[in-house]
Amino acid sequence: MRKTAIVNRVALLTALAAVWGCGGSLKANGEADATGDTGAPDGMDVTIDGTDIVEEDGPVGCTDDSECDDGDPCNGEETCGSGGVCEDGIALADDTDCIENGVEGTCVAGECVPLTCGDGALDEGEECDDANIDETDGCETTCEFSCHEDAECNDDNVCTDDSCSEGGNGQVCDFVDNDAPCEDGDECTGPDVCSEGSCTPGPGLCGCDTDADCEVYEDEDLCNGTLVCDTSTGNCNLDPATVVECTPSEVLCSENVCDPATGDCGPVPADVDTPCESDGNACTTDMCDGDGVCEHAALSCADTNPCTNDSCDPASGCVHETIPDCCTTDIECSDLDECTMDTCTDSSCTHAPVDCGDSSLCTIDTCDPSTGCVYTPESCDDHNDCTGDFCDAVHGCLHSYLTGSCEDGDPCTGPDSCNDTGTCVPGPDLPVWYADADGDGFGDPGVTACAAAEPAGYAGNAEDCCDSEADANPDQTTYFADPFTCVGSTTPSWDYNCGGADYLRWPDYGGCNWWITSCNYDPGWSRAGYPDPPIPDCGETGSFITGCNASCGPVYAPRRQECI
Repeated sequence: MRKTAIVNRVALLTALAAVWGCGGSLKANGEADATGDTGAPDGMDVTIDGTDIVEEDGPVGCTDDSECDDGDPCNGEETCGSGGVCEDGIALADDTDCIENGVEGTCVAGECVPLTCGDGALDEGEECDDANIDETDGCETTCEFSCHEDAECNDDNVCTDDSCSEGGNGQVCDFVDNDAPCEDGDECTGPDVCSEGSCTPGPGLCGCDTDADCEVYEDEDLCNGTLVCDTSTGNCNLDPATVVECTPSEVLCSENVCDPATGDCGPVPADVDTPCESDGNACTTDMCDGDGVCEHAALSCADTNPCTNDSCDPASGCVHETIPDCCTTDIECSDLDECTMDTCTDSSCTHAPVDCGDSSLCTIDTCDPSTGCVYTPESCDDHNDCTGDFCDAVHGCLHSYLTGSCEDGDPCTGPDSCNDTGTCVPGPDLPVWYADADGDGFGDPGVTACAAAEPAGYAGNAEDCCDSEADANPDQTTYFADPFTCVGSTTPSWDYNCGGADYLRWPDYGGCNWWITSCNYDPGWSRAGYPDPPIPDCGETGSFITGCNASCGPVYAPRRQECI
């Protein structure tokens, strides 16, 4: 029994995709922005000087986002930045729909790649796309599934359950063996049952003692074999060796078939629309005509869509090239850009820029592709405390002179005030204070602040030699056995009194000497040894004479030299 998979192939059209671009404008409110941002359209900056209005030249370079558009929809929307310099946009995500030069595509790595069946990317309108590499993976060369419902997979074999399911790169026919009842065509067996996809004969029904007894059960078909008597079972069974097997025909659109009347094999024409050998041209259908001829009829690629040019590529099949800006309704012309007016006229789309100009010099008029016209208030702030800043729709930014307090930018003057020409005049000089980080009452000459009164953490003098060590200051009189290291330095220091030198607490030798009948004691370092040992330096330890004994001899004790 021959299994035949029935596959329907239907070509699909890819759907329209859209991208956006913009040129445009904004909304006027007639007021200056309070944010402090500057830059008027056309560069008009008007200053009141009592009688005249002065106009100044505007920025050079780009003045509108539309002037920066490079025509590539996938690398983002370019904008006109500060200083009239075009700035790059942010690339759209991969698989975003796009149209470039009227051809539908999808964004890949910032570029608009045309939609094509067989490119390996699942485009809109395609059920699958396996790059047309494998003809049996469930995805046809038309980018459609090999099957859509179980009925398309009928192989006319009662011993298989036929279904259409997901598989490979799409949907494929699945044939699962069953154990259903069947009929093997032999009247002498039964009941027959399916096994491993074939009909297996059941028990014998035709009794016999010899082969001659089986003749009454013959069906006069000389092709399906002869019944012989199986004496072990007493039943007539088909002799497999007598079944006629016709060799395949080597002639196109014909097949060898056994004649039941003669038992001989002979060629007969294949049925109409039986697939035959391909001519290698994807623009033809290769089918038998029913009379034994393999015909290669031209494939019709007409899709009834007036907005495509239909043609056929012998290598890939039907090609439906989208006609740029072709349309039947305004809706079809939508480019998802709020900055264009999309209309369909005589089957052609037009995308006229939306005019967002409001004729006011107090707004910056631009267009956002997602929302439409945007009107950003012009900032007239000239960063001068002595002028009042406002905007006139006709003349642009205007500035009037103010009186009162201001800030000239110098922290050591104040209070500052505005004069009658719009200039901030510095006030009197303020006292200078010095940072006192260690709180010892002496300031760091390198860190200053100006204020009318002494700020917290500051002192009125600049006499500190180390503002990170409270023990180091000009008033220090205590001697220390350990040095300090000031923040910002890596060198230890003994200069606790900021005197610029190291002063030893015990700079001399000592001794015990008789004077007449008295023993005189001089505190100091021992001279024991020859020559005299050196006086210990800051932090060094030596032998110190701490007193005299009854014999007027020196009493020694170790001592560490202290310094200031």
